Amino acid sequence: RRIEMKQLTMRREILTNPQVFALLKATIKTDFELLPYHLFCIFAGIRPKEVERLDWSNINIEEKFIEVPDEISKTAVRRIVDMEALLLRWLEYYVRSGGRIEGSVTPAANLRKRLRVIRERASFEHWPQDAPRRTYASNWLAVHQDVNRLNNLMGHTSPAMLWRHYH
Repeated sequence: RRIEMKQLTMRREILTNPQVFALLKATIKTDFELLPYHLFCIFAGIRPKEVERLDWSNINIEEKFIEVPDEISKTAVRRIVDMEALLLRWLEYYVRSGGRIEGSVTPAANLRKRLRVIRERASFEHWPQDAPRRTYASNWLAVHQDVNRLNNLMGHTSPAMLWRHYH
């Protein structure tokens, strides 16, 4: 019985489409500079700490991929993440709207506070830990149905780890 309750409280949450929309809308209105941070977490499944360390030189919009170098990867293994069409459209919007694409992808100044303000403005009472990454994994798998490829995109050591943390 205790195990069942623990499993219920540890439910892996993903963001709904309305929640993603609210988050991106709040980001655009509140702190446009953080839009790429959210885009890469939600639509590329890159870990937040990795996005914080990404440089725009790691983003190849023309070739449609993101390089997560080994020195910034949680697992210390370089990986290439393909950019889906939706992410590319958002990045085009960001660039057209005057977004900066040089230097660090994520501004470091007051990042936690800025993210908290965005989430409050998007009406999140509770922020599910790793929700953007889980959202990416869940949606990508539903469309592509290739757990091995998703495993590589997310930088996991095995599909078993992917299932344990994101299924």
